[in-house]
Amino acid sequence: MTTATMDRRITERFRLETALVFVVVGAHGNTPETKGHFEGHAYDISESGIRVELDAALPVGTPVDVSIQFPGCGAAIHLVGKVARLFDEIDDPGPRRMGLHVHAATEADERRLTRLLDQAALGRLI
Repeated sequence: MTTATMDRRITERFRLETALVFVVVGAHGNTPETKGHFEGHAYDISESGIRVELDAALPVGTPVDVSIQFPGCGAAIHLVGKVARLFDEIDDPGPRRMGLHVHAATEADERRLTRLLDQAALGRLI
């Protein structure tokens, strides 16, 4: 497999210090288990997605609102997207990791996130 085949991402990902980057995911699923607010941590982020860890597994396709709080950056950044990938429970015991595809943000939040990524304020994922 070529690198292009293995990694379909079009934007660079940045590693986050998991214990420091708090997220609240508002899920809008079709069942009581997939609706509500779930707290967790972010592992990495790009302009088009976030990998998070939550106590609940949300099915792929679940619409979400994400509030992500970076230490020392003032107000939380709010993003809108959907669950794009759920890591296998067998390979991922405990809190569940999932990839969220981001498709919307306010202009101000998009600018703040882009500025953080452009300044390399976050560690690049190797």
